[in-house]
Amino acid sequence: MKDAGHGRMVSITVLVLSLLVILASVGLITVAPRPDPEAAQNSHRKTLAKLNSTRDQAQLDATSAEKAAAKRIWPGDSDAVTSALMAGLTREADARDLKMAGFRAQRVVDYQGITELPFSVQVIGTYPEVRSFLAMLDKPGTRILLRSAQLASADAATDTVSATLGVSAFIRSVVAPAQAAKGVKRNG
Repeated sequence: MKDAGHGRMVSITVLVLSLLVILASVGLITVAPRPDPEAAQNSHRKTLAKLNSTRDQAQLDATSAEKAAAKRIWPGDSDAVTSALMAGLTREADARDLKMAGFRAQRVVDYQGITELPFSVQVIGTYPEVRSFLAMLDKPGTRILLRSAQLASADAATDTVSATLGVSAFIRSVVAPAQAAKGVKRNG
């Protein structure tokens, strides 16, 4: 009899435990968060708005950069720009009592839509005159890019210095876009 009572007790315990498990499962199902389609759509809208805002800002930045760069672009082809640049630098050197000792074109580099015309320029004069020439080249708004400057004493007996300068001018490219994308270098 004891066994029958004990078996019944085990059955009741198993039944109660089963009911508790079922109730807990039902409780978890009703308590567990369900996906909210509206919240997901709002999140998607916010992400899309951020992406659009970032794209718009990038376009504004690119437009500003193009406008700033356009101020430095020389009109005309490489021959016209080379002549104008040499004449302008010679005029500026003469105004400062400098001797223009050299003006050599370097290898032209084509970028996407822009062609760089690099030059090596050598001027000789006193240090203050050379410094004034460098300041003129390096001032904001100029269309000449001063890339490098090397100064050396030209004569130990005087205060004369020699400056070898790397300068560049930029024009709109005339090469095919496929070549420009590769950064084509050509002699010019």
